[in-house]
Amino acid sequence: MVNLLPQEAQQKLHREYKLRFFALLTLLSSLGFLIGVVALLPRVSSVVSSYLAARHAAQQPVAPISAEDNKILASFKAFGNELIAVDPANATSTALVSEAIRLTIQEKPRDLSLTSFSFSILGKTRLLTLSGIAASREGLVSFSKQLTVQTAFSNVDLPISNLSKKSNIDFSITLTLRPK
Repeated sequence: MVNLLPQEAQQKLHREYKLRFFALLTLLSSLGFLIGVVALLPRVSSVVSSYLAARHAAQQPVAPISAEDNKILASFKAFGNELIAVDPANATSTALVSEAIRLTIQEKPRDLSLTSFSFSILGKTRLLTLSGIAASREGLVSFSKQLTVQTAFSNVDLPISNLSKKSNIDFSITLTLRPK
């Protein structure tokens, strides 16, 4: 095949082809990157907003304990003192239970009322069962999640059967106390 262009013109044309190819490659790569960033923006903004909401919720001051809850705490402390007097060897487990009850009362939302506490020991496992009435399913789930975050409990068990109703829910939550 005969090429009528001089060698210099052929090389210049070859360089221009390469330049166009790399310019087009750069343009398409940039366009793909831009489309990827735009596609990820909604997810990133959602993650950031949920992080900021969780951070704001964590910084909320703890609500003061109501007078009714203070009465419950006082009666439980008196009961704990009686238990210590009866069995001094288990004084540390009693203190652990009173601390757990204090934490549950502190985390309790206003639309939830606790009606009873039950403490049992199965081998080395200490279980605290809370019973009460929740105004809403969301409040009960939120309370359960708040208890899960507490380091005093190794397990928080909220049976699914407690979530069958939407309002005025009779519930029972079993807390496994973490040994000290």
